Amino acid sequence: MAFNDPGGDGVAGWLAFFVVVIGLLSPLRILISVYSGLYGDPAAASFFAEVWTRLQAFEWTMAALSIAGCWYIVWRLFNVQRWSTVRVTIVGIWLLGVGLLLVDSLGAALIAGISPGVVMAEIPPQELVQPLIFGSIWTAYFLLSKRVANTYPRHPEHEELREPFE
Repeated sequence: MAFNDPGGDGVAGWLAFFVVVIGLLSPLRILISVYSGLYGDPAAASFFAEVWTRLQAFEWTMAALSIAGCWYIVWRLFNVQRWSTVRVTIVGIWLLGVGLLLVDSLGAALIAGISPGVVMAEIPPQELVQPLIFGSIWTAYFLLSKRVANTYPRHPEHEELREPFE
């Protein structure tokens, strides 16, 4: 936390920690997850023989889009200091967590010709719960944090109108 920051605004404290998580750790986790998912089991290529190339292309495309989404959120947090950035960030958190898991599972199932239910059943329970916990904690933070409220004002146009009269 930034103890020497009397205004309590700017990207510092827990907000800076979120930026590191979403901008560095999440992309790294995505890359490791895709690589280990595709190449961790040598039998996967032979099991998905005729669709293996399409499946790899889909997974790497999803990874690239996810990382781009993470970096867009980071860029926006630093460069667009309006309340709409908080809304974009919250939507992004849920899309990158729960949305990505669903789209990835459905896409892989369609490419492989497998029932989406079978693919979802193969996902470890912690991978289903983790995005829900992450999204809930960070959504609460973005909605309740004083630093976030100070950095990304809800109604900056009202502040501009009031300034000349103070």
